[in-house]
Amino acid sequence: MNTAGILALNKTAFHALRSPAAVTMFYDRQAGLIGIAPADAGTPKALPVRIRSKGDQRTVTLMHFCTRFNIPRPKRTLTLPTPTFDPNGVMILN
Repeated sequence: MNTAGILALNKTAFHALRSPAAVTMFYDRQAGLIGIAPADAGTPKALPVRIRSKGDQRTVTLMHFCTRFNIPRPKRTLTLPTPTFDPNGVMILN
């Protein structure tokens, strides 16, 4: 996630989420974990996955999600090279 609250998914992460049109976000405050699950574009509270104009990345704007859960914007871009997945296919970001 960058300082503007944009989450970039590389091609591997995007395909691991089953190439969704949108995602739903979850937050576990106690554990400090963010979950990302694939969703249909019409799902309530789903965030659209956009194609980045350059490269193969996809992006998701997380500012409203971060504001809703009082998650501060990072002061520098955060990289998460090895996200994990739960048995239901939800990507877990620590």
